[in-house]
Amino acid sequence: MTLNSVVADWIDAGSSKSSDFDISQVQLLFDAYILDEAVQESFYKALLASRVLSVPTMTVYQVSHSLPAGSTTFSFAAVRAFSRLSHVWLTFAKDGPKSSQFLCPTTVANNSGGAPLLADGSAPTARLSIGPHNWPDPQLVATMPELFYQFQRALTGVPNITRDNFQENCFTIVFDVRKVPSDPTSSISTRSGDLLRVDLQNLSPDVTTTCYMTLFAFGVCAIRESGVTLLT
Repeated sequence: MTLNSVVADWIDAGSSKSSDFDISQVQLLFDAYILDEAVQESFYKALLASRVLSVPTMTVYQVSHSLPAGSTTFSFAAVRAFSRLSHVWLTFAKDGPKSSQFLCPTTVANNSGGAPLLADGSAPTARLSIGPHNWPDPQLVATMPELFYQFQRALTGVPNITRDNFQENCFTIVFDVRKVPSDPTSSISTRSGDLLRVDLQNLSPDVTTTCYMTLFAFGVCAIRESGVTLLT
């Protein structure tokens, strides 16, 4: 949980003390898998024979960056080593008490109360660099159809999201760095010390204030008789 930057939301101005909060109806949502008895038996035999069980897992790492006020370009870097990095997602939000949707960093409010408009009919341009390699290559993603195509390409199935809805309500920039689409084993390694860098251009000033970068990588959960080790 993160408190937003609106002071009135967490300070009682009348008493100059912190506001009281109540948290209720907390839910833990998860998927449970029950293995077949024959599979469990084979696992037990492998452990008793001092063998290692390798189970593939998904690792998620997220960092946030504040966009400087009035900026139309923004670049940032992340240092995080993964053996098999598959996707890098960028989402944008604006600070405030009701920031409940991801915004397009070139979207401006429509004063007539209609749907949001794109500033000058353009889109943000973006590029991901990992060491000497660029995604996409050879040129930046610079149009909304390209961004929407990258979004669809990164998913396992066709999303139930139209391009208009993608642009106005759930905008995200996706870099699929797998060498072969839909094949997690073709993900790239960032353990050689290469710097991961994102360059954004053509932003509308002050439309968004925060950029979230989420990294998805495949790891291996090694199960031994002595314990469990997660290899990322």
